[in-house]
Amino acid sequence: MLISDTLDFSLDKPSAITIGKFDGLHLGHMTILNEILRAKEQGLAAVVVTFIPSPGAFFSGKPEKNLLTADEKRSLLASLGIDCLVEFPFDQKTAAIPAEEFAREYLVRRLKARLIAAGDDLSFGKGGRGNPALLQRLAPQHGFSLRILHKLTDNGREISSSYIKEELHAGHMEKVNALMGRSFSLSGEVVRGAHLGHTLGFPTLNLIPAPDKLLPPGGVYYTLLHLHPAHEGTKLPGASDEKARLLFGMTNVGRKPTAEKKAQLGVETHLLDFDEELYGRQVRLEFLHHTRKERKFADLEKLKEMLQRDLAGARQYFAKYPALPVLLLFLLLTLAPIRTQAASGPIAKRLPIAGISAFMAEEFTRDEYVEAWENAKGKYFGYTHIGLAGTEDNNLNIREKPEKEGKLVGKLPKNAGCEVLSRDGDWYYIKSGKVEGYVFAD
Repeated sequence: MLISDTLDFSLDKPSAITIGKFDGLHLGHMTILNEILRAKEQGLAAVVVTFIPSPGAFFSGKPEKNLLTADEKRSLLASLGIDCLVEFPFDQKTAAIPAEEFAREYLVRRLKARLIAAGDDLSFGKGGRGNPALLQRLAPQHGFSLRILHKLTDNGREISSSYIKEELHAGHMEKVNALMGRSFSLSGEVVRGAHLGHTLGFPTLNLIPAPDKLLPPGGVYYTLLHLHPAHEGTKLPGASDEKARLLFGMTNVGRKPTAEKKAQLGVETHLLDFDEELYGRQVRLEFLHHTRKERKFADLEKLKEMLQRDLAGARQYFAKYPALPVLLLFLLLTLAPIRTQAASGPIAKRLPIAGISAFMAEEFTRDEYVEAWENAKGKYFGYTHIGLAGTEDNNLNIREKPEKEGKLVGKLPKNAGCEVLSRDGDWYYIKSGKVEGYVFAD
């Protein structure tokens, strides 16, 4: 359900609510969203309240460029299992609503809050006076519980939209994608261009970004294109990619300074070993790696020579790219809520992958791992990084049942990667290659 541009709304069932801008829906945001998604198991509706325009844009009087457009954010939140998104209209009148009145009228009375989850930097209401302390005071009066979460950190720095934007401005796509928990992407309809690429022997598909979409700096990127069946509409981040064709490409972001003096900012992608016409088709483009800055060449022949070198580099990059089965699993499960499914083994619930590389570089004690598990379920880990105990020969025993003397079905070599599918006390059900089973954390 989307509630937008109105103050006259209400829910017909109790809810678990979070409040914020949620630009990027990054790993830090997911710690909060997971709290309200888990509350659905108790029959609560999962509700996100955000403000349109954002308070920062409203008070500055300047339009913002964001990691996610409004449509992208809506699509991602729906894919997560959020039941209701409230886009609260923010103007001179609503900005003056006292924080306590906003909490009582909108969170408690209209949205029937039974749980409110938020970050420790929460701010709402007139003068930004709505904060965790206020909600803590109101909670017993109005019958809701409160969960305030600290921000996730990366090498001591809080994971935030501002941090990700800095990395995006620098073209550090691998870092951006790790912090977001999925690849930064651009969605849109393929439009006709000036056919310069075709003239040079490098035909491209063209996308025109939305005015409020923040883009990485001008330059050339290695990208992954999701091409959906012709009968399907726009596919935004979070929409099902099960039917998508995945195509490797190299993409230029910029204004084509060699050919045009005042060209519109555009995104042009040359697809490797692909020659079909895609005009009018809806695609989604993921940015994986920045290989060089945009530059002006002396003539078109020099540009063509550079494009040939770019193409050779792209082929080398994708030759080493992760195997498609792993990639498809990542794409299908990224940021998905916990969902029950039929299972041939003893596992009834499968946990999502929310960013393969986010915690790989850190070593965890067992308690720290349990916390990381709650914040980012189902990542790929090397077992030495999650506090699981190895045997004397540095291999980890994988057993058929969660019993210390259970039948041995395999061993996980030291520093090998595994997918953690679920946790039951001190036992973890993992998958490594074709082997699945239980491992024990002492």
